Amino acid sequence: MDRASDIGEFGLIARLTSMLPRPANVIVGVGDDAAVLRLSSGQIVVATCDMFVEGVHFDLATCSASQVGWRAMTASLSDIAAMGCRPLFATISIGVPRDTLVGMIEQIYGGLTDAARAQAVAIVGGDTVRSPAAIVLDVAAFGEPVADRYLTRSGARDGDLIAVTGYPGQAAAGLEIILSSARFGERGDEALVRAHLEPQARVEHGLFLAQIDAVTTAIDLSDGVVQDLGHICEMSKLGGLIDVQKLPISSPLSDYCERNSKNPIDMCLSGGEDYEVLFTIRKDREEPFIAGWRERFDIPVTVIGYMTAEFDGVQFRDGDRIVLSHRAGYDHFRQRDS
Repeated sequence: MDRASDIGEFGLIARLTSMLPRPANVIVGVGDDAAVLRLSSGQIVVATCDMFVEGVHFDLATCSASQVGWRAMTASLSDIAAMGCRPLFATISIGVPRDTLVGMIEQIYGGLTDAARAQAVAIVGGDTVRSPAAIVLDVAAFGEPVADRYLTRSGARDGDLIAVTGYPGQAAAGLEIILSSARFGERGDEALVRAHLEPQARVEHGLFLAQIDAVTTAIDLSDGVVQDLGHICEMSKLGGLIDVQKLPISSPLSDYCERNSKNPIDMCLSGGEDYEVLFTIRKDREEPFIAGWRERFDIPVTVIGYMTAEFDGVQFRDGDRIVLSHRAGYDHFRQRDS
């Protein structure tokens, strides 16, 4: 009999998904950042949830309780943002050991409410239970599209450009710094640590993308560029070619990698929990899209490759060479680091 570690996180998801019915009012089910549901009134609702488990997603020795709450809420709101929708409500379920200090639980909720308030999201309920050994958080978020348009992982076309917001890889570097106090405090490290501990859900950016007809797919970067682009490739039945020389490497990430003999390209491609948005857009709309983006937002958007029908999955180009060595992102059952 297979174990979870034998088939991996996404193999397990596929097994479980095959057991589920698909009612007619489910427009988009398992396989995207959020489900898309049509109510009897005709209104469209998007729904998602994310779990944060102590010892897996966070360690209270290196992360404050309020930062745990902030990150947990941001992860779920980021799923709604990647669908090009506006989050509206959230419910919080929390399990804690019986001897957990009430003040710590309140601090976690403080972080949850701060992140929700920053996006005008109302926390409307949830559940509180005893956990035998570790703190467990589950944040369910609900939202709606603007003008009934939402983005999914399917729909990319041959030749579409691949683009990403911000600077992927910073959160992974920030986690490394936190876990290695000998390197903490160097120039630029604060920005990397902040990227891990205080990520931002790109809600307004996702809403902007959904208004652009030329944007064909989107996904948030929770597991790394390679793995998350792989989901778009799978759902769109295309391959994706990344030009590693075009990757947006921030100065803090570049400096950190240089000091520690690391490859910033690998960290950019494989690091998770950035919660940036990776998306595809028609090639003939690149210039007006970039111009419109720059007028509206301070964070950059970078074209890093294109979709192709020539192969499946993700490949990489470095100048004139095709390289296949970059590792994928995080898998909860097969990998212990991202």
